[in-house]
Amino acid sequence: MRDLVWRESSGLSPVRRAIASGCRGSRLYDRGQMRARGAATVITAALLLAGCGSSKSSSSTSSSSSSNSARTATAGQRVSGRDGGFTTILPTGFTDATQRANTGTVNIQFAASAAPANGFATNINVIRSQVRAGTDISQLTDRELAVLRKQLPSAHQFSRTTSTTVAGQPARELDYIAAPLRRVQLHIRQVFVVNNSFAYTITYTALPSTYSSQLSALDQVLSAWRWT
Repeated sequence: MRDLVWRESSGLSPVRRAIASGCRGSRLYDRGQMRARGAATVITAALLLAGCGSSKSSSSTSSSSSSNSARTATAGQRVSGRDGGFTTILPTGFTDATQRANTGTVNIQFAASAAPANGFATNINVIRSQVRAGTDISQLTDRELAVLRKQLPSAHQFSRTTSTTVAGQPARELDYIAAPLRRVQLHIRQVFVVNNSFAYTITYTALPSTYSSQLSALDQVLSAWRWT
């Protein structure tokens, strides 16, 4: 997996290349390139939660063990975002992957991963970034989708954007198909929401064959969401 990312990263757009670099532990990204929150979280999921970055060196193993000791959870247990701001629960059949998902390239607030099947682990992850007070959720979603289409040209079969709420805050939701690494088609559902001048992108990523059967995990996360 690491070799795959290395070979393909040279041909990626800036946001995609930055996140692929994060899988190798690089810090070469430019924060100005990370405005595509939607694209960033999709590619992060594809790279990090499909098994990439699982180095078995003694130093990384020790570091991982130390980090995970500070962040463990069982299904149904309430967990907090890394920087505060919200709590939710770890869905049934998923493990807490927040520590593993954080490479320094994208600040993952929460990540949950199912057991790998057919080479990919269905996962949910949350990222957030500061926005102007009073940011309109519809306008933010439109901007995110415009940048996502540019930075993730493989994205297609977009559903209609629908209105929903996340813990009382207005949100927007949609799904689409994409191949962040060009070799594996993924079915992605994203929810965009704003609270206290932070924009949150909540992303569920699965293989098309397992998308529907595990989608209830996203419902569990959203239903249990509380702002703090």
